[in-house]
Amino acid sequence: MIDRLVARAKRRRRLYYFVIYKGFPVEEGAWMKRTVLMEDCPELVEEYDYNHPQGSRTERRKVALEMKRAAARAIDDEHGPSAPKAPPEAEMTTRGDRLARRNARRVDD
Repeated sequence: MIDRLVARAKRRRRLYYFVIYKGFPVEEGAWMKRTVLMEDCPELVEEYDYNHPQGSRTERRKVALEMKRAAARAIDDEHGPSAPKAPPEAEMTTRGDRLARRNARRVDD
């Protein structure tokens, strides 16, 4: 049973959605074709499309980040807390941010 849709991607002219199943962790999610989802749960697809008008790289990054955090939590739960975590804003930087920092360092030199 499908819990929610968390991302959308276009591959070879077809739309896919990243599906999270009820009772399963995020790591167990899977990409499914839109046509299959429209047969099984059209209301979820329509709700996701309404709330997220355009698919983007940001959506995929959010899913990847959510999966990494879930995996880290699972490891921490099993082995105890690890090294201090970086602040959330440092975890996900864009290429533009990195270029701006690099150019700022060059100006200082």
